[in-house]
Amino acid sequence: MCEIYLPESTLVDVSIDVSLEDGDGVGDGKFAGAFKQYDLGREGLASPRKAVLYAECVSEKFEGGPVMLRAALNNRNEPEGDPEQLRKANLTLLHSVTLALVKRLDCEDRAGLPETAGLA
Repeated sequence: MCEIYLPESTLVDVSIDVSLEDGDGVGDGKFAGAFKQYDLGREGLASPRKAVLYAECVSEKFEGGPVMLRAALNNRNEPEGDPEQLRKANLTLLHSVTLALVKRLDCEDRAGLPETAGLA
């Protein structure tokens, strides 16, 4: 969905992808592993290098009922800095992209996402 390149870089430094998931286990901590959980969407997970955000979308654009969106942010390299600040930054950026997508898809109630991530 999105690729970010640092100046002078020819490789993708940060990527954001969105896919549809079946939703099994979302919200029950099953996917937490090395991630810290945040109360965002159905489930928000973040590490200093990655973030994942699950959001359930009900929209006329999808036949057959709601769909589970899985948005993922990946940093190519391990970033330097305070781990908590890096987790929040990753999830805040991912929330912004996911929110724009759910608005574009006309998801009811913004798929449960607030206007701002509120992680600062």
